[in-house]
Amino acid sequence: MERDEPTREIRYRLRFWSRIASEIALTDLLRHIRNTATDNLQHLMHAALNTWNARVCAVVPTSPVVARRGAVLLRWTTGEDVLSFDGPGFVLTLAQKVDRLPSSVAGAAHELPAPDEVGKRLPLLGLSLKAVTLVNGGGKVAYRGQEGTLQGDRLRHLSESLGPGTLVKDLEALLPSGVPVRYNFSTRTASVKPPRASAPLLELVNTSIRLFTDLSRAEEERLVEVIPSGGRTLHAGIGRSMPGTESPTD
Repeated sequence: MERDEPTREIRYRLRFWSRIASEIALTDLLRHIRNTATDNLQHLMHAALNTWNARVCAVVPTSPVVARRGAVLLRWTTGEDVLSFDGPGFVLTLAQKVDRLPSSVAGAAHELPAPDEVGKRLPLLGLSLKAVTLVNGGGKVAYRGQEGTLQGDRLRHLSESLGPGTLVKDLEALLPSGVPVRYNFSTRTASVKPPRASAPLLELVNTSIRLFTDLSRAEEERLVEVIPSGGRTLHAGIGRSMPGTESPTD
């Protein structure tokens, strides 16, 4: 009997926060809560990741000052019109519009990835490529095709047309749920198309993190303890469910 009490408490807490998450949306959180990183927010996000939808996500590297401090505490925080997550080596920010992102996030410019690297990640994340913009110095190639036609050889041929040093500026891809998202590698922002549409929060977060950052295996293992990957990671054998995401039963 005594052994069952902690389990009962966990199940009760899970039901409570799952009910709260189902009754509100990310828009409500951004509209009504300001500047907090409470334990209650962590519980809410634990439940909301599989429930809410989102429109805009930015993933930028952790500042050098924070990086020097070593491992950060993986926590959700809210601010003015945004929801942020301090991850291993990055900060993720969610907003309703790109222009609602802090200037320190939206105004930054980042190095662009090589087509081969992006091409390897797309199938691992369940993304189906629809359009891509490649650049090389002053040259640029923008291509739009039918769903899935840019995978593999076509992406490689496009990059070869610009020669060595070709990089990916942005792309549009379908999430596993079928929602189209534009990923801008220069600003490291992902935005759902059309702008008023929304995507499953967990899909948008997971694909954005793994397209915009280079997580080590150790960082992936830390991350999935807080944000479940759904089995889609860049390192085999890491994906697993977050503790407490099972359906509560009596």
